[in-house]
Amino acid sequence: MGIQLDWQMDAGKGRSRQHPEDPQERRARYVGLLRLLLVIVLLLAIIGLVVYLVARRLEQVNSRVEQLLRDTVAAEVAALRIGDAATFLEIQRSATDDWRLAQQALFSLMQARKQTSDIRLTGRIADLEIDGPRARVQVEEIENGVPYLRTWFYWRYDDSGSGDDLLPGGWYHVPPDYTFWGAAATLERDRFSIRYRAVDALLAQQMADVVAMWLEQVCQALPCAALPPITVDIVPVPLPEPAWSDAGSAWQLVLPSPYMDRARADAPFDTPQRIAMGTLLATRLTDSLIAERQPIYPADAHYVRSSVIAWLVGRFVQVGSSTYLLDSLAQQYGTARLGQLVQALQPDSSISLLSSVTGVPNLAQMPLDWRDFFTWRLATEDDLILRRDEPRWLSLLDVRSEADRAAAYARYNSSTPPEPKIATAVLPQMAADGTPQVRVTVRVGANTIYREEYVLFNLVDNVWRRAG
Repeated sequence: MGIQLDWQMDAGKGRSRQHPEDPQERRARYVGLLRLLLVIVLLLAIIGLVVYLVARRLEQVNSRVEQLLRDTVAAEVAALRIGDAATFLEIQRSATDDWRLAQQALFSLMQARKQTSDIRLTGRIADLEIDGPRARVQVEEIENGVPYLRTWFYWRYDDSGSGDDLLPGGWYHVPPDYTFWGAAATLERDRFSIRYRAVDALLAQQMADVVAMWLEQVCQALPCAALPPITVDIVPVPLPEPAWSDAGSAWQLVLPSPYMDRARADAPFDTPQRIAMGTLLATRLTDSLIAERQPIYPADAHYVRSSVIAWLVGRFVQVGSSTYLLDSLAQQYGTARLGQLVQALQPDSSISLLSSVTGVPNLAQMPLDWRDFFTWRLATEDDLILRRDEPRWLSLLDVRSEADRAAAYARYNSSTPPEPKIATAVLPQMAADGTPQVRVTVRVGANTIYREEYVLFNLVDNVWRRAG
């Protein structure tokens, strides 16, 4: 007989039983959660309101402080405009009398300038920065249609003193605080960088664009593959003029900020700034190629060096530099010849060096404008006569004939002081013996009082020498 197992189970076994939640308990829990959320929202709203009211109050206070500063500046400019010295000086304040004396001098200068120039003290505030009790303001003035900015500093004082000596609190014009010149920043370009502070931001941007163009022009004329990186530091330090730093061998140019005095509002990197900086840069670039081969005066190499520098500055600033010889050399043979000329220069090089640069063996055959070269030669001759340096003086002359020697020594022994001389025209011709010669028209004298004379130069050993 087989065994039969009964596997039938109760269908209800194994099921979990559901206990329905009491509706009142569920509602009480939801109400408690809602109340907690409402309390949190209310607290956040209160905190937000407090923060808003505090911020609003601070904004009102700051606006009031700024408005008081603007009113002070307006009163100071108005006093300058109408010539009210008492009001102007009341706004000045310092621990010593030096500042007050300096501002008295400024007041007198401004009153005198109003009499001789078309100057408008607009009082427009171009920039304003407040840092606690101190402030920096840039105020506009327009002279002959050109806008300028002056940078003034102020300090907010509390009431001080008593009785007749009571000084009311408020903003006062104080001596410059050059630590308050804005955040430091740097402009990086391919061959140079400019470091500056926030006040000089516009100057740095204009300078970066201009210097980038300068270096592009330089590299068209001079070899600059080995040119080291250049750093320009614009600093709020009262330096007499821009200069190269003496720190190490780095090419670090230090430029005082023009805003320490009065700067162009639209073009702080103005022509005087460009000439000063361009001259420093052109001189350093040229001398870096010459290295230890500095010219010896009065060799023609001295003229070449100074002329290359003047040519570069003229290109930088887009003004006439009267470098006629190098202008014509670049035009006829290419600007790269200037770099070759500088690289070939020796301390005692004569102007015959042009032959090795151009490949033309005879200077008289070169289609060049010699006016500035002969102007330099005439000035050098006068200088050597004043120094009584006879050997070097003779080196500039062609005295092979007795007539030319006698005429030369008549000049050398003359007691008449030399006059300025400018070569205005050069006419090629031949001397009686077939020597290449030029007849130079020279304007002798200064300003509008001058006369014309003619000077002859002979080409001897491929060097121009004065005849007679």
